[in-house]
Amino acid sequence: MLEEYISDADLKKARENYGTTENPNETQQFEFALNLIRSKHRAEIEEGLYLFQNVFARTKDENIKRDTLYYMAIGQTKLSNYEQALKFLQSILNVQPTNEQVRDLYVEVNKKMKRDGLIGLGIVGSAAAVGLVGIIGLGAALLSKK
Repeated sequence: MLEEYISDADLKKARENYGTTENPNETQQFEFALNLIRSKHRAEIEEGLYLFQNVFARTKDENIKRDTLYYMAIGQTKLSNYEQALKFLQSILNVQPTNEQVRDLYVEVNKKMKRDGLIGLGIVGSAAAVGLVGIIGLGAALLSKK
């Protein structure tokens, strides 16, 4: 699901269908939110997360709460909000520690977080090295002028 995307045309149809509903029920909100988090566009993923939060707050059904947390974790992962995604997944695992689907996603989110963290460290390290080379070069230039 992390690499699964909806086409812009299909999302447009889903939005039109959702928009024609005067008072969308829990199921309609859930299904539209699910389409939104499958988008490639950040704003639409965020909109989907907002709808999922509304569903989560309103529902009394524990299965819907679990599914909502799961899909919010996917949306947060797509936005690179890994810590928030892991919190949602851990909330499910606290109640259902043997849920394989959630455990698999938890592992995948951890891998992405570590990979992105290492890439981030590489970028910071490269920038620091370039800065250090610049300072050494400036120091050498100043010494040679004396």
